[in-house]
Amino acid sequence: MYYIGVLSGEHNKIPLAELEAVIGTVSNDYSVMEKKNKTVFFRAGDIDFSRLAYTKEVSEMVKKFSIDSIPDLKDIDIDGSFAVRPYIIEGDCVDKRELAAKIGEKLGGKNNYVDLEEPENVFRAFVTENKVFLSRKVFENDGESFEERRSHLRPFSSPVSLHPKLARCLVNLSGVKNGNFLLDPFCGTGGILIEAGMIGVKVKGIDKDPKMVKGCIRNLEHFEIKEKEIIEGDAFEKMLTIGDADVIVTDLPYGRASKKNLGMEEMVKNIIENGKKIGTDRIVFMVNKEELCGLKPDFKYFVHRSLDRYIYILNPQNL
Repeated sequence: MYYIGVLSGEHNKIPLAELEAVIGTVSNDYSVMEKKNKTVFFRAGDIDFSRLAYTKEVSEMVKKFSIDSIPDLKDIDIDGSFAVRPYIIEGDCVDKRELAAKIGEKLGGKNNYVDLEEPENVFRAFVTENKVFLSRKVFENDGESFEERRSHLRPFSSPVSLHPKLARCLVNLSGVKNGNFLLDPFCGTGGILIEAGMIGVKVKGIDKDPKMVKGCIRNLEHFEIKEKEIIEGDAFEKMLTIGDADVIVTDLPYGRASKKNLGMEEMVKNIIENGKKIGTDRIVFMVNKEELCGLKPDFKYFVHRSLDRYIYILNPQNL
């Protein structure tokens, strides 16, 4: 199937990388054919796009035609109401209302009708140069659910917690699959574990603070995350006793969360070595250092004017 995604403009590289990682959790048989501005054309199988954080919407392509020669479209199966909503990728000479009306007329049939308020089917008319890529929307991310899971709105909160949208993105960048085990060795209040659990991933967490452990469990239960194991203790000691983990995803605590008070480089070395021992395929972590252990980050993430964070994606078995 061929799709067109509309990416978030919050970062110039992360949204596409997240999309590719999510597609890759289902199959390696996919291809990104073209990226134009905030849109990306890609081929993939049947995907659950609802786990995405930095993709605004995805539509499945149904027809391609010239903007000056709109064909009859009544062969497209539409059950119930529909609306046509143009999206201009390139150019600014298109009257979107007129284009929507023309395409809507060609789509109209006995079994459907136009409803611009609450349509059951939304068709996107993506316009580039003189071409229209008519697509049926299959996913829309309004972002509200992420806002509803912000730290201060959970049963147990901490001022040091990732925004749920960023936490979900880190989970997705790991390529973790439904039913896999994800470990956060510095889990805190459970922000990363919540986002992983909500997409069907089994979660494990470690924290040295007993209050955080209890609070994390409380938060996970609030969001009905059932497949979980949260333990108290030093991260690097407990990683080897908590069992296998397919991926490790964490926000490194700047050296404060280990009893041994290790420096950042030592922490990263320990995570990599322990990750190898517990069979981890991928490690994703965020930190405030733009180089660690001779490694360069995959992404730089702007937080605010005085703070940049860096995202590292590693395959420990290759290090």
